Amino acid sequence: MRSFPVPYQPVPVPAPAAHPCDISRGLRERRYQELDQALRVACEESFASREKEAFYIDRLNDFDHSLDQDDATDLARIRAWQAALPTSGHAYLIEAHYWYHWAYVYRGSGWASSVTDEGWACAHAAVANLCVAVLRALALDARLWAAPVIMMKGVAAFREPGWLTDLMLTGRSKVTSVAYAFASEDAAVPAPLASLLAQSGMAPDDRLQVPAERPAALPAPMQGKKRSKLHHYWMEAAFHIHPRLFVFLRQYVWFLQPRWGGSHERVRAFVASEHCAHLDAVEKDRLLHEIWRDDHLGDHVDKESEPGYAAQAMDAARRRAAEALHPYHRYEVLVWLARSHNFLDRETEALEFLKRAEAEHPIDSEIVMQIAHCLSIKYEPESTWIAQAVCRSAEGGHTASARLLYGYFALRGLQGFVCDQDIGKAWLDAAHRASPKGDHFREIGGNFYHVRMLREAVDIWHMGHDHGSPRCCQVLGDVYEQGIHVEADSDKAMRFHQEAMEQGDAYSALEVAWLHRVRAQSASTDEELAHHEGAAIVAAIRAHELENDKALDTSFKYVAWARLVRVRHEHMAWVKKHADEGHAIAMAAWASMLGTYEDKELYNQRESVRWLMGAQAIAPDDDYVKETEAFLQGTGWMSKLLYRLTRKRIGAHEIPGTDNAMV
Repeated sequence: MRSFPVPYQPVPVPAPAAHPCDISRGLRERRYQELDQALRVACEESFASREKEAFYIDRLNDFDHSLDQDDATDLARIRAWQAALPTSGHAYLIEAHYWYHWAYVYRGSGWASSVTDEGWACAHAAVANLCVAVLRALALDARLWAAPVIMMKGVAAFREPGWLTDLMLTGRSKVTSVAYAFASEDAAVPAPLASLLAQSGMAPDDRLQVPAERPAALPAPMQGKKRSKLHHYWMEAAFHIHPRLFVFLRQYVWFLQPRWGGSHERVRAFVASEHCAHLDAVEKDRLLHEIWRDDHLGDHVDKESEPGYAAQAMDAARRRAAEALHPYHRYEVLVWLARSHNFLDRETEALEFLKRAEAEHPIDSEIVMQIAHCLSIKYEPESTWIAQAVCRSAEGGHTASARLLYGYFALRGLQGFVCDQDIGKAWLDAAHRASPKGDHFREIGGNFYHVRMLREAVDIWHMGHDHGSPRCCQVLGDVYEQGIHVEADSDKAMRFHQEAMEQGDAYSALEVAWLHRVRAQSASTDEELAHHEGAAIVAAIRAHELENDKALDTSFKYVAWARLVRVRHEHMAWVKKHADEGHAIAMAAWASMLGTYEDKELYNQRESVRWLMGAQAIAPDDDYVKETEAFLQGTGWMSKLLYRLTRKRIGAHEIPGTDNAMV
């Protein structure tokens, strides 16, 4: 295989040194003065260039992404910053970002249709806090153009409080403090609402201190006799502070889209307006690209798509790919076309679109990297294109899958890579750090498996196991259980599945149960039999606890199938509990246990038939219920006659079930 000129490095690209504008780090380490100074410099530099503008807003967004959704730790840190530097406008701007984050957490991170009334109440309370924080930030620092930006997103996604409307219109506040909209002196706040508020650091009796005057940094909201409403005003306020803004305009045009009551025509009109006169052709096209994204990005064509829509969407994507002026937008559309062709099983065409996309921008999606790898080794196993794609994605820090492939190719000298153990191991370690759960090892190994490159598949899965991946433990259990490119080895299968179970894998827990069940059937002593039968039941129950949907039924069956009476008795309370609750398989298992003649303590023919009749009333067509009936009937004519007579003597009111008062 010809050598590919890979831009090797001794170790993977190191993570950049912590920047003074790392807000989360600055708060954790209480470096308030340094953090504040760095943010003020970044804000000032953002007026000078697009790159600096993007850098500044990216630092704020990085903080948003780092926020915890479990408690108010971050708020306490922000309040400590404010106490240490009372004149810091950024301390309040960051608080505004905190509240915007929590407003979205309360409304289901954007999925408004599933939000409870309590969730909405908390979201609006968070937005009220956001509004106060923005006004305080601007009162302290008139250059904070990012403050009206976060306000724009808050009032557009939720609503503008009445006190804020009055303050903006008149310039002066009618009140000095406000309570949350749901607060009432006559009624106590329900405990669930109070608990939900507390998650972000709010309390039902909070009173927010309203600034007396509209900050001087903000323009008057009136244009002649007409007021600019909601997010439109706050967009204009951002421009009032920074007339040449671009980066946040993409967010602004989102709120001009149909889903926010706007239209694509409004987007085009805005881009053509004086607000965007300072933008160049590429920047304007970047805003217009949001129209295509709104129509198509989350809605790939697949086999279920209506043919007319599929053709229309494909044509629109091809036109957009040809017209887009920004490389990343061409990449985005070409990836959309690649994935759509892949969904349609037009895999060679999908691969060609992926190649065109990768030429525009390194692959930055895990699923796209995995598709690219799968298609390339399937259709062009000798090509070095995938090596190029892997290098660009890995060295750019875009995907963990590329880091993994970079390491594997270097470690084994595949796809034109020169074999280098140190580099290979370093990149595999980098892949693990980027994805500690190790799912990418499983998926990449699966790609090799699907093209029957079994040696490589098993190799990758072993590497994933060595890096602590429970999903690779699971698949290796199957590998050794089924003998996939290895000698079948029950002991190794058990070891891998046991390890995965201990790490919380439900599938492997059920496999452990099955392997013990198989071993129980060949046990040579009662001690060995008791061990495997008991372990099978315990593992099945554990699989149920880990939410395997087959495990509960399996656990009942394994108890009933146990040959040793003492094993049955150890777990009979588990079966009886669920039988009493009307679970059909548990009822059948309990019937089987009651009908086992060898169990002198439990044996009761009438009771066994009664419980079976209850199971049949609930699940008459279930195979296990039928199997239990065959067992209770026995094989001889006398036992079958006795079974039928027993059934006739049980009245309908005696049959157990969820609707029966005796259960």
